[in-house]
Amino acid sequence: IAFAFAALSNAFGMVPPFYDLMTWLAVSTGIRSEIVLLALVFGVLNLALPAAAGLSAATISRALAGKPEPLRVTFSRFAPAFIPLAVALWLAHYAFHFLTGALAIIPVLQTFLLDHGILQTFLLDHGIAILGAEPNWRLGGIIPGDWILPLQTVMVLAGFAGSLYVGNRVGRRDLASRPVAARALLPWLILFAGMAVAGLATFNLPMEMRGTMLMGG
Repeated sequence: IAFAFAALSNAFGMVPPFYDLMTWLAVSTGIRSEIVLLALVFGVLNLALPAAAGLSAATISRALAGKPEPLRVTFSRFAPAFIPLAVALWLAHYAFHFLTGALAIIPVLQTFLLDHGILQTFLLDHGIAILGAEPNWRLGGIIPGDWILPLQTVMVLAGFAGSLYVGNRVGRRDLASRPVAARALLPWLILFAGMAVAGLATFNLPMEMRGTMLMGG
């Protein structure tokens, strides 16, 4: 579960609301250490929030199933269902960085060769112009920028569907009947949906750190 929430917090840490939150915390608490503020925010997002959400869902799930069992058993039963959504969220996030910045290696290489005199004195003198004569900093994305959010949406929805499938399978395996399994899955379904919506909302915001090369189609 923490792995899934970490995917969200990792993406959230690169969008404008995160910096607004950090500023608000610094003003409200008087804490000026960035390390302390980061530890506080990510401690809540990666530890406290997953624990609270998971235990709450497990408590409701156990009550809806009407099965007297330790809470850790209910929690452990549905925990694997987070894996598909977690993988999808991580993949969607880092796909953004790759798709918007994969070609940036070319101007970086051009600059390195230019700074060391290799571009003019060897490559161009020998008629090798594949890297061009000057760094082309317009290079960045490998697909049009307006394709990225739809691709991320497909990834997240696929992960959401995968989590529902796994949750349904483990519920039907361990519980008395399909209706009971469906009731037990309900709080987890709501949690999966909330995480998927949070992920898509985050991906729809501009990234502040990486993946900010020109994204024109």
